[in-house]
Amino acid sequence: MEYIDVYDQYENKTGKICERDIKMLDGEYQLMVTVWTVNDRKELLITKRDSNKDFYGSYWECTGGAVIAGESYLEAAKRELQEETGIETELSQLQLFNKKFIGKKIYYSYILHYNFSLDDIALQDGETGAASQVNLNELEDMYHYNQFIPVLWSLFDRQTKEYIFK
Repeated sequence: MEYIDVYDQYENKTGKICERDIKMLDGEYQLMVTVWTVNDRKELLITKRDSNKDFYGSYWECTGGAVIAGESYLEAAKRELQEETGIETELSQLQLFNKKFIGKKIYYSYILHYNFSLDDIALQDGETGAASQVNLNELEDMYHYNQFIPVLWSLFDRQTKEYIFK
């Protein structure tokens, strides 16, 4: 079981540590990260969640997850990227470009410019079942056909599109 630090609305630690899946109380927030990996052809790396996952099993997503207790958002982004895809990166290669409150979660979104090959992606057993590289139109189609996790799509706003696909 993973444990997380609980934060207030100003992103200060409250001193409370709890299991990751515990519902946050009023005034409590959990930190989350996403990593949007894009290659020189403006294609994004996405992974398909394992079909046995309770939360959106078999849906496509960008890399991401919870910031665990004692970890920074940047460290969490690096760890999630390595766990879910096998991609090793330096912290300096991850560029923060967006922060958004959604419900009781604060999402930090990073971009990684990286010329990945699907042959080199190492999927995490029980977490990711497939990987794909998609352009913006393909990603939008996946969302419209209910194949991409909606909360992650809500992070993919106009600012994000402009930043990634500039």
